[in-house]
Amino acid sequence: GTNRLHNEFEAKVAAFLGKEDALVMGMGFATNSTFLGALAMTECGSLAKRTLFVSDQLNHKSIVEGVKQSSAKVIGFKHNNMHDLEKILDRETRSGKWAKIVILVEGIYSMEGEFCRLRETVSLKNKYKCYLWLDEAHSIGAVGPTGRGVSELFDVDTSE
Repeated sequence: GTNRLHNEFEAKVAAFLGKEDALVMGMGFATNSTFLGALAMTECGSLAKRTLFVSDQLNHKSIVEGVKQSSAKVIGFKHNNMHDLEKILDRETRSGKWAKIVILVEGIYSMEGEFCRLRETVSLKNKYKCYLWLDEAHSIGAVGPTGRGVSELFDVDTSE
């Protein structure tokens, strides 16, 4: 269960990241595999058949499993390939089929040790009016001048 110490820790994490609130999970795998399904839901709580996940092909298994648990469609884009990502976003946005398009990337790809191309990804997110799911499980505490992850390292505002 949750106790006072959990709440205090979450408040400290939120303050560290400059956010209103934070939710700390006991296992990173559970974060992606649990919340991505919820992200695909509509405001009414029904499964969103009109949600599209556009996922880097080298994303962690937890992201793959999270997407599988939703009823959303998923299209993979070539690893860190912004041209391929844009081609997919352009085509799928023009189709008009999707109420919600979510780009899925990792801050640091855990098996490759490579950074995502965050600035370019955020730029495409804004251009095509998509959402962005950035998994910073391997970058928070490890990179950036004060350990705040790839967002800090690449000086990208986390509100983006």
